[in-house]
Amino acid sequence: GKPHPEPYLVAAEKLGVDIAHCVAIEDSPTGVKSAEAAGAKVLAVKFLVEIPAAPGRNRVESLDSIGLDEIRAIANGEVIDLL
Repeated sequence: GKPHPEPYLVAAEKLGVDIAHCVAIEDSPTGVKSAEAAGAKVLAVKFLVEIPAAPGRNRVESLDSIGLDEIRAIANGEVIDLL
């Protein structure tokens, strides 16, 4: 269970992809910690709980402000913090 990284690591393994090339979209601090611990890039979406800023952490108010170009940028290491 989260915040253990195993859910993300198992998913990436089953998909046959390197976790470092994945972007996880999460809406809770626990989920963000899990995905970060696994080594995925993370897009934190504010929902019910505020997700604190951290170096290299991507955050948005809503997925309405994000498109495929932004997801690609995050996957390539760009940091997008719109909060």
